[in-house]
Amino acid sequence: TFDEVGWNAKGTNLQAAIGSVMLDEIDEVVEKRRENVEFLGGWWLSEMTGERASPHCFPIFTENRDEAIKKLFEQGIEARPLMASIPNQCPAYASMKRKNYLWADWLGTFGLFVPCHQNLNKKQLEYLKEQIKGL
Repeated sequence: TFDEVGWNAKGTNLQAAIGSVMLDEIDEVVEKRRENVEFLGGWWLSEMTGERASPHCFPIFTENRDEAIKKLFEQGIEARPLMASIPNQCPAYASMKRKNYLWADWLGTFGLFVPCHQNLNKKQLEYLKEQIKGL
């Protein structure tokens, strides 16, 4: 969430240099992340024909998001809340007029994500899949 309005993180020259080197591996990174998301249950990727986006994470929706994040953390798995509904759920925007963003508010309340990083191995992915099964 955003606590203050006006902060903007910009890439540095060093980050740009690292990123330009990573472009040589981009196809393998995208493919591996997509495989990981599909292994975890991401059925929707196979329906996205012609799409080359690289998944950032594997999304999960549960009635008790914060408890699920705590449980995963206790099992050694990093999990974070899915993006908050900026106008309604970020403290920095509390002074703005609230609007009805039903789906954005729902995603911000019940959504969390776990990693799908390309360097996760089969054993780690199997453990992750087992841990998220009961959420």
